[in-house]
Amino acid sequence: MNFPEQAFFRIIGKLTRQPVRKIAISLILYAHKKNDYYVGPKLTNEEGIVSFYRDECLKEIESSKKFYLMDYYSTLEECLPIISIKIKPKEELEFAIKNMRESRDVYQEYWNCSEEFLKSLESAENFKYISKIYNFSESDLWQNKVLEIELEPEK
Repeated sequence: MNFPEQAFFRIIGKLTRQPVRKIAISLILYAHKKNDYYVGPKLTNEEGIVSFYRDECLKEIESSKKFYLMDYYSTLEECLPIISIKIKPKEELEFAIKNMRESRDVYQEYWNCSEEFLKSLESAENFKYISKIYNFSESDLWQNKVLEIELEPEK
């Protein structure tokens, strides 16, 4: 995977065609060997935009390899030339927040477990939309444009 310096995604409502703010999403990097990497979660801004940086991907890979010594192997370059954006389900987000709070002393060296960050995740409005994974190719990331994702409202 040749990840660009920065990749932008805009989250919009499928029905309204308007930007959707405060949606917690993760970027999935598909490992060639062993487990995949999850970068984030991050919240969309007022314009429904979130960006992921190459350096964040590298840091996530390094942290995962250090923390879970036997579970991760691939480098960024060895990851497959596809990525996914995961709209986090409410339950998964709640579990992650609880886990990071309870194990902050263990995780804080590797991941952001600050109370400010966790409170921002608690404000996520993912419950309003269907949880889903959206796939993109490496070439999509290199188009130097904001890639758009349409969210479907929960019924």
